[in-house]
Amino acid sequence: LDPDGPPPSDMPAGSTSEADRTFAQADPQTSLLQASEGSLLWVPGGSDSVKLAWYGDAKRPWQVKEGIGRMVTDEVKANILSNNMLGIFMSTFGDPCPRIRKKLFLLVDSAVGSEELFCPGVVVWIHRLHGSLRAATVPCDLKSLRRIRCDRRFVEDHSKLAYHRALLTVRA
Repeated sequence: LDPDGPPPSDMPAGSTSEADRTFAQADPQTSLLQASEGSLLWVPGGSDSVKLAWYGDAKRPWQVKEGIGRMVTDEVKANILSNNMLGIFMSTFGDPCPRIRKKLFLLVDSAVGSEELFCPGVVVWIHRLHGSLRAATVPCDLKSLRRIRCDRRFVEDHSKLAYHRALLTVRA
């Protein structure tokens, strides 16, 4: 896997194990979310999208055993705030594995609460090809434009100055 590139289309973001890849291929509507103890997690679709949740030792995910981890689906659904944020705290989920840093794994339905993205009007797609910028007119329902993918150049490429330079470059 390329650490700087996007994840393969058959694998949820942040997923690395063979089991995650197998699950992702079986159900493309499901995404795997992970968050470490003490952090905040945004859950797309809120509590309605949560299918399954597990909390425990990150080295042995989804194992439901004393001292390893436990299922916390109901606790997760009950503690998601109105802005779809969830705090990952031992006070909420208990301590299934004392003295071990814990992690929350969530399987969420990607389709719940998601909105279809469409660009109105004529869309000019400015993209890189062999190190230079190219422009093409594309239909507004192009599949690759219906999902926002963030990469390391996302903010830099979408600034006002970057748009101006790109338009001048492709015009030339």
